[in-house]
Amino acid sequence: MRLYLLFVTVFISIFYNNYAQEKGYKETLAYLNMKLKGQCTFSCSVNILKIEFYEKDQLRHIDEVDLRDLDTNKIEVNYEEKSIKISCADDYEDCITRRLLIEKSKRQFNRLIFYLDVNDKSFRGIERALLNLIRLAQIFNYSNSEPFE
Repeated sequence: MRLYLLFVTVFISIFYNNYAQEKGYKETLAYLNMKLKGQCTFSCSVNILKIEFYEKDQLRHIDEVDLRDLDTNKIEVNYEEKSIKISCADDYEDCITRRLLIEKSKRQFNRLIFYLDVNDKSFRGIERALLNLIRLAQIFNYSNSEPFE
């Protein structure tokens, strides 16, 4: 009986640890790339987030931003439009660099805007994942094991 209880305890512990895994950069980026496949691709290097936006399988523009320059208090979410707007912090106006590939130009912007073609559950998960990504860069030793969905 003790052996059985030990086995069940070990099994539950392993299952829980796999399910409640820390959501670091790697896991968060993987989630965003999986959910937004075909719409945009996320990558991050030393707090610099790079987002490649696609339209009809063609790369349209690339946004780059230091995640530490974004303001988590200035996130606007519209559930009807399925849009998320993330603004730069007051001290970092125009913190987003956008490279427009068709016009071959570069511009500065003060917010990231995502218009998403996903279901409601995924939309809320993407909102949580984006916030998690920003917090990972801004808050020392930040950790999150809550599922995005």
